[in-house]
Amino acid sequence: MFEFPGIYKEADNISNKTQKCYLLVLKLYLAILIVSSVLFTYFNDVWEVKIVNAILSLIILALSFVFFLYDFQGVWYNARAVAESIKTSCWRFAIKAEPYNIEDEKADELLVNTMKHIVDMNHDFQKHITACFSCNEQLPDSLTKIRLLPLEERRDFYHNYRVLEQGNWYKNKSEYNNKKSKLFFALLVLLSLVISIFLFLSLGKTNSFNYPVEILLSLLSIIFTWVQTKKYKELNKSYALASYEIGFISSQKNKITSEEQLSEYVDNSENAFSREHTQWIARKDN
Repeated sequence: MFEFPGIYKEADNISNKTQKCYLLVLKLYLAILIVSSVLFTYFNDVWEVKIVNAILSLIILALSFVFFLYDFQGVWYNARAVAESIKTSCWRFAIKAEPYNIEDEKADELLVNTMKHIVDMNHDFQKHITACFSCNEQLPDSLTKIRLLPLEERRDFYHNYRVLEQGNWYKNKSEYNNKKSKLFFALLVLLSLVISIFLFLSLGKTNSFNYPVEILLSLLSIIFTWVQTKKYKELNKSYALASYEIGFISSQKNKITSEEQLSEYVDNSENAFSREHTQWIARKDN
């Protein structure tokens, strides 16, 4: 493989860090909700617990403001869009595909200008950029050396390290999200069943036992919120479709015998990667 430019690493780093921070804050928010529900249901008569619950409610309020004031998802998706756009340009450049199937010196200049244009067009990304990777090369030697390889070697390099790896990534992600989707669906059904049983039992109860219906309802709501956030089912279908499309494109590899065919192969592949990514971001935004 080759090394990606510093600006790609910066965008990738911002996206990954923001995603982790967003999910961490969300987990904390949901965990406090369930703890507060348990304390309120069974220990609300204890004065110290009332104080704890009051503090927890303030923390929930503060976290709500954090979600409102800081656009975690916007920063996350925008940085990812920048990173993926730069990655696509780098692969096109390395394999000498359109529009980089020109003289090396002009191709170098075009790639640098393209990366600058991508950054300039994303003002939100610029607000969060740091100098962490500013010392990294923006046009690494390992990237430019790939262009010097013969046609067959560039074709095989792209097929093995881009097409096959991306196809396997989509396949693994699809299977992972499918398992998670089924797991959380089963959990939601189980919780709903338990809640229904408790509600029926409470109708004829003769003792003072308080069934944890409110707690389970809170847990049900929390799990539903998490599933809606992670969108396991949608990702499963999206990644599966992308995996099949990449498989169709990959089957054309052995028919490549010219620079024009290689360029078309790269173009079809990168468009497939870009289309899946763009469609998923659009669904997230909606």
